[in-house]
Amino acid sequence: MLANQQDTEQLKQEITKLYHIAEENSTEFLALKKSIQQPKENKVIQHIFKDTQLIKLDQMNLRLLSGEPFYTEPVYTSEGYRYRIKVYTRSTDINKLAIYFQLLRGDLDDALKWPFTKNVNITLRNKDQFFTRTTTNNNYLQLLDDSSFDKTTTEYNVAVGYNNFISHEVLKQFIIKNNLFITITIQ
Repeated sequence: MLANQQDTEQLKQEITKLYHIAEENSTEFLALKKSIQQPKENKVIQHIFKDTQLIKLDQMNLRLLSGEPFYTEPVYTSEGYRYRIKVYTRSTDINKLAIYFQLLRGDLDDALKWPFTKNVNITLRNKDQFFTRTTTNNNYLQLLDDSSFDKTTTEYNVAVGYNNFISHEVLKQFIIKNNLFITITIQ
């Protein structure tokens, strides 16, 4: 009989624990159910538009030894084109920096005029000087038989830019406290 009382008491404790777990999960479940049942048309999708962005690449001493690409976070131009910048500190020629512009699929693509025709100015800066190159759709339409500036049909288009943007020797002038600053301006 003593064993049955212990078993009964243990069973009561387990039931109490299960009740508390169910109560906690029920609250979470009800909150989740409520958020799912809210009409989707009440949700607001917001896009931040930027025609100029400043990129800071830190640890340049290590990056110059690596062949790994660096991608910026996707942003939208003022017209609504979604893009990112891709930087290789060691391009196909290991003593050059490579920088590319890449259009990405965006929520606003159906409302935009295609192909993308803006100029993309890529500038390296230090306190006293700057180095700029411009990527335009006209530069590449004659050189490439692809759709880098057309409406994106996959997640992203082929990136366009410069395999040999600047030599590492000249690049050293733009590295400040082991950081490189790149300005991207869409015009």
